[in-house]
Amino acid sequence: MEELLLNIETAGPALVFLGAVAALLLTVGAVFFGYMAEEEKNGRKLSWAEWPIPESETISYEETPKLRLAA
Repeated sequence: MEELLLNIETAGPALVFLGAVAALLLTVGAVFFGYMAEEEKNGRKLSWAEWPIPESETISYEETPKLRLAA
């Protein structure tokens, strides 16, 4: 009986830590999804599958300088 009690006492802090991490992740997710909902309510389109990414720049291969290798 004492061994069972000892095992429960040693696992307690780990379970508390994992519960706190799970609560933190749920809170961050709720804030993130709330922000996305407000942006969509204001008329901004949020799409994860959009390509290219609006902030990214396209690089054409004709504009890149050619490398000159020394022999």
